[in-house]
Amino acid sequence: AEVPTMAIEKVWVLNNTSIIQDEVLAHRLGLVPIRANPKLFEQKGDNESNATNTICFRLRTECKRNADKASADTTPYEGDKVLSSQLRWVPQGDQAQDLEGDPPRPVHD
Repeated sequence: AEVPTMAIEKVWVLNNTSIIQDEVLAHRLGLVPIRANPKLFEQKGDNESNATNTICFRLRTECKRNADKASADTTPYEGDKVLSSQLRWVPQGDQAQDLEGDPPRPVHD
């Protein structure tokens, strides 16, 4: 039996200065399980993306050198890990009010 699910399918990268290639990052984001009720959305198929068939997330993170790297307990960098909890839902159209009680988010955040 088929179980309807929602997943990240398309990724737009504006500025990636990490050593991870855009394609690898996009693939990893596609593996993040998304908690959203698929019954509230239309199946996309070949249709254009719109608020009835798309959920948008933003991921913005930055890695900086740790100024307090003198301690053995600290890592030399701040923000060196990217976590699914850093994905932020960006409502499209009327999604903010339609999905207000249970907004889309990663399953494990």
